[in-house]
Amino acid sequence: ARGLSEPEQGIPVLRLPWASDDVPTPGWDTEVVLHGVVDVAEVLSAAARESIDLMLELDALQSISIGGTELVREVSSGPGAWTDVRVGGRRWWRGNAAAARWFLPLEDDGLTPDSPAPLTRDVLRAPTRSDEALTVPLLLIADVPLRPDRRRVLPGADLSVVATGYAALVADLPASHRAAAVPRPGLPASEVDEAVRAALVRDLESTAWVPTAAGRAVRPTDAAVVESISAELAELLVDVVPGLVAPEASDRASATALAAVGVRRLGLAGIVESLSGVSRPPIWWHRLYDALAEIVHDSADVDECAALPVPLTDGRTVTGPRTVVLVDGDRLGSVGWARVVHPDAAPPLLRRAGA
Repeated sequence: ARGLSEPEQGIPVLRLPWASDDVPTPGWDTEVVLHGVVDVAEVLSAAARESIDLMLELDALQSISIGGTELVREVSSGPGAWTDVRVGGRRWWRGNAAAARWFLPLEDDGLTPDSPAPLTRDVLRAPTRSDEALTVPLLLIADVPLRPDRRRVLPGADLSVVATGYAALVADLPASHRAAAVPRPGLPASEVDEAVRAALVRDLESTAWVPTAAGRAVRPTDAAVVESISAELAELLVDVVPGLVAPEASDRASATALAAVGVRRLGLAGIVESLSGVSRPPIWWHRLYDALAEIVHDSADVDECAALPVPLTDGRTVTGPRTVVLVDGDRLGSVGWARVVHPDAAPPLLRRAGA
């Protein structure tokens, strides 16, 4: 390894353990010379694999050329405070926080070109790779002190600063992507991982970022998610269930992640309970029953509909399909003692539920 001396170039790029009179080839600041390399192709291949990470970790690097192939980092605007980064055919959204840079990997899943591909395991970078294993979903480059060998975090380092501003960045992601940034439940891979995960969860729990069907963001404790809720059902329940999570953020994986930071999971029984005391026109109830029918699959689901409100022909709304009567036409005449379901609110779901 050869580097220019300090009097010539200021602080050298590469400090040498032994004095040397050699200097880099003209036009270069640093030159690494390998002697006795048997498999040059493998050395170049390994360098190429590492180059993509280096382009993310070291901002000063604009391009890397290896064996005649040049890698260039391309940066463009992304959602909110995020930027779109492309290197070697791969993509990330990059978000800058107070003491960290976060990279959300993206892939083309055939449906959308910006589908998130959260990590399951990686290492802390400060800025280059350390030996501290992480299980957070985004690639993390943090401003934290490392030991002299740069393999482990310095004992006593405050890792909570890494999470500062994280939830605010998450709030700038598209609604369908936000849950991908939540650490998944599981055993931490290291003490550092445990500290970083805990700090991220605290920041997420205290910030309004969960997307709701009403079009605004709320804190996790103020939200409720119905797994895989349809757009029709969400539209009907938006004024009934406070903080109802938007449909595009309610798939199974997202619901599980949201629950890990305090979002309330709402099943069929919870939906029915939230409808108690609700006053709506019969046609609204008809639409609701049709939307609910999509998630009523078996006898257990039918039992959870036992307290479902039902509008009657006399203007009242009563509790429980099993207490009402479905009538075709005017067969009961003027009999007033029967609880007759309003004809505008009599879809098949009520019959399945015992009417």
